[in-house]
Order: sequence, then structure tokens, then C-alpha cells
Amino acid sequence: EAKRKHIEALAEEVLLIREDYPDKSLADLYDPDKMPAPLLAAHKTLDRAVEALYRDRPFRDASERLEHLFARYEKLIAAERAKKPA
Repeated sequence: EAKRKHIEALAEEVLLIREDYPDKSLADLYDPDKMPAPLLAAHKTLDRAVEALYRDRPFRDASERLEHLFARYEKLIAAERAKKPA
């Protein structure tokens, strides 16, 4: 519950920071070359908090994150299939 509330607060912070840029579209805000530093920092903080739910150390990159999440998904699917009668 505490972790969920922490992540909700971090997500809210992202939304509040986006409101600081009413003249910018989402495309502008999330353009890698133009993303405001406070928004980037807020997203990095949120990403680290979410990733910490899955493992103790940060992911090296997006590929490693996806690999980890797909492996978890495969385990969940296998467990669900094992529960179902043949």
C-alpha cells in the first residue's frame, strides 16, 4: 500500500509538471531534444520507483526492462495454464 501511494504521488508530480507548460503539446513535451528538464527528472524518478517493484537494481536499458517483463509474463501465463484442467 505504501509503495502504491508513493508511485501515485510520483505520477501526480509528472502531471503537475506538465501543467507548468500549457503552451506545449504532448509531442513537444516528450520530444527527446526538447523535453523540459523538470519533466525528464520526474519521469526518471517515477521509472526508478516502478522498476524497484520488480527488482533491486535498475535496468540497464529499455531492452533489458522488456526482457525482464516478458519473462515475468511468461511465468504468469505458465502458472495460469498449470491451474486449468486439461
